[in-house]
Amino acid sequence: MRKIILITSFFLCIISSAQEKNIRVRYIKGLKKITDTTSRRPLMMKNLYYTLITNGKESLYYYKNGLKITGQEINKRFIKSGNDGGVFYKNIDKKEYVHQETFQDELYLINLKEKNWILTKEKQKINNYLCYKAVSQEIYFNEFTHKKMTTKYIAWYTPEISIPFGPNVFNGLPGLVIAGQIDGYYYFADKIEVNVGKKIITKPNKGILISEKEMKKKINELGKMLYKKYGRKQ
Repeated sequence: MRKIILITSFFLCIISSAQEKNIRVRYIKGLKKITDTTSRRPLMMKNLYYTLITNGKESLYYYKNGLKITGQEINKRFIKSGNDGGVFYKNIDKKEYVHQETFQDELYLINLKEKNWILTKEKQKINNYLCYKAVSQEIYFNEFTHKKMTTKYIAWYTPEISIPFGPNVFNGLPGLVIAGQIDGYYYFADKIEVNVGKKIITKPNKGILISEKEMKKKINELGKMLYKKYGRKQ
């Protein structure tokens, strides 16, 4: 209980100190097999960039078109892999956290919940920032493979940039997320611009309003259909 109170107090303090910061971060994305336990770096996709902009109170995260290489169709699928399609928006004051994304040709506005982060004492320098490790995980039943699966999230955040934002679903931590991992997908902040001028951030408002739980149900239903069609074939 004492640990939770300390984390909450620290979190509120950094939000207060970061409210006037206008920051733009460019993230690159890479891939590595989940079964690869070596220290080998993930394969980073060239010219594939994601942008995070924030004014300290709000944040917007989205893919920034930079692909000018062959095999674009494959790369477009990679863009959305790891639940990375669409736009992520968060507002601290209004407690709003949504993901605007297209699923089966329908545009949705998904209300998200924060991950249950566990803060650790493990630390390392990344891009000259002292970063601390936080972890989370989700256990679910995969309807396509008919197996229980675990999605693991690893975040490296820096209190040196005291905003609780990051790429994809990496939010709610006591500092900007410099690097993150969702199973075999990796994110690295390769360009950070602080005080870049006032940013007007607009919340996405188009799409069918749906909860995260309801969206997962839709994805599971699609998994069941695919399993019936393909999964039972030998």
